[in-house]
Amino acid sequence: LLVEDDADVRGYLTRALKRLGYALEVAVNGDQALQMLQKGETYELVLTDIVMPGKVNGIALAHHILDTLPDTRVLCMTGYSEQLDEQLHSDMLIRKPFGSSDLANRIRLSLSR
Repeated sequence: LLVEDDADVRGYLTRALKRLGYALEVAVNGDQALQMLQKGETYELVLTDIVMPGKVNGIALAHHILDTLPDTRVLCMTGYSEQLDEQLHSDMLIRKPFGSSDLANRIRLSLSR
């Protein structure tokens, strides 16, 4: 599941993930992603931006997944380093900007845990 509010970034990531061979669904914000998860949708990995409009940001979404869906991996994206150290383990983070090879490596690492 890709969760990204910026249409340009969402488009780039959708193309990159499809080129890497991943099947994906997309949510435009954390609120929509949470609704999808609460309906029983299951995903191997949720790739989410941290800063998004709405009630559910990426950190809250990640914590919800960790608390309720232990088999689902989470990888959070951000360009803001000050949000991270205390709230997320570094294994759950990819810093923007990143290229498709960095993304591929981080996804493989996340899925292998």
